[in-house]
Amino acid sequence: MEKNYIKEIKDIFRNHDPVDLIRTGAPNDEYDPLVEKFIIPLLNKEDDKYELGEKLYTVFVDQFDENIAGDSKKYYKIAESILKLS
Repeated sequence: MEKNYIKEIKDIFRNHDPVDLIRTGAPNDEYDPLVEKFIIPLLNKEDDKYELGEKLYTVFVDQFDENIAGDSKKYYKIAESILKLS
């Protein structure tokens, strides 16, 4: 996978900050390991924003918990941003 594409996905997570890590003072690269280890491997060009959004939500529930992950709908917006890169 192209390095620029991965950087853009990291930027999407940094900008959306789905679990408020950046807003609460975490380093700007806080989502990078999560993106590299869990998000990149699950990307599938066949997914629509709902399928990908559910996958993203599942990763965040697994890595944090349901309360921290929050509403699954915000992950559809993240998915939509990722799919626009393709």
